[in-house]
Amino acid sequence: MNQGQPPAPKPAMNPALKWGLIGCGGFLLFLAVVLAIAGILFVRKVRQVKADLAARGIQVDTSHGVRGVAFGLSVGLVRSMEPAVLLALPREEHPAANKAFADLAAKGSTFTHQDMQDLDAAMRDYNAATKALTDAGKPPFDTGAARRFVKAIQAIADRH
Repeated sequence: MNQGQPPAPKPAMNPALKWGLIGCGGFLLFLAVVLAIAGILFVRKVRQVKADLAARGIQVDTSHGVRGVAFGLSVGLVRSMEPAVLLALPREEHPAANKAFADLAAKGSTFTHQDMQDLDAAMRDYNAATKALTDAGKPPFDTGAARRFVKAIQAIADRH
């Protein structure tokens, strides 16, 4: 044993490894900040849309997480279309249309991805038909499009 010799020095960390770890840590910190900001902006937008719909008398259930928020907002947007659809329909068809909108709202939290795609397609069809009328300088009350829309949302609601 050599008691007179000092202990061997610890090997230093490789500078490339050290800077690589600092870079990865910095990137992870940046990513966390970006995700936090995106989350805050998403929550603000959901609250804004929910408040806009509430001002129209449409309540949106956002208690089922992100999926529930998406479904709730979609159903809320459909409910916001109800007055225009009713204006396009003859008065004797209003009870059936009101039932379709109410059924859709009641069952919205149980919708599947396919239901949401079908709902989106129905909304696009209705909006395209009414846009064509307004582009032609006519009132946006297409009875055929309104009937198709009511039939589509009732079919979606009836699946559940």
